[in-house]
Amino acid sequence: MPKSSESTKKILEYIDRHGVRDKDALASTEKQQQRKSATQPSGKRKFRKTLDLHGMTTVIALAVLREAIDECAERGIAELLVIHGYGLHSAPAEGAVLKTAVRQYLEGKNGLRIRSFTTAMPKDGGQGATMVRLR
Repeated sequence: MPKSSESTKKILEYIDRHGVRDKDALASTEKQQQRKSATQPSGKRKFRKTLDLHGMTTVIALAVLREAIDECAERGIAELLVIHGYGLHSAPAEGAVLKTAVRQYLEGKNGLRIRSFTTAMPKDGGQGATMVRLR
């Protein structure tokens, strides 16, 4: 047998034993999986929603807050940042009307959906916002 046909025979035997992998197809599949994982959330991701109640009346603000809590529960959002302001435009005797109404609402009938709530961190609005952690 000539030398070239002997080496070809060895190559074919190796392929028969070990199989053939199409590296281009593997690379293409890996790229598709990377793109998919970048665009679709993997597992349970926790997001934050922000709700700004500035300028709303108490009745409207509480209705919007209720809808936001429902939406967060449906979408699996873990935190809701409620911006209600410091109460600078409220009557001095009343204090921060929206802040008080939001806190009372959160303490009330939403106990099943709300894990806890606190004054927001200074970077998130401090006394002018409330951070709500949902179940």
